[in-house]
Amino acid sequence: MIATLFAVDIPLIIFIGIVVLLGLAFIAGVLFMFLVLPGKSEARRRRERRENRRRMLAQFVFDILNRR
Repeated sequence: MIATLFAVDIPLIIFIGIVVLLGLAFIAGVLFMFLVLPGKSEARRRRERRENRRRMLAQFVFDILNRR
């Protein structure tokens, strides 16, 4: 009786554990797709940083010229 119980329970527990892990992996993958992948590309970030530097430099020059 006990041996039969263990023979059925252990594979069932292992199967349930694998199913739970697959479910968690699926949820993690979906969250990864929605939260990480839609981010800005590195090229776009570089372009925005370059534009911000140009804008800040232009603003600095205009401020210097307006002081005189």
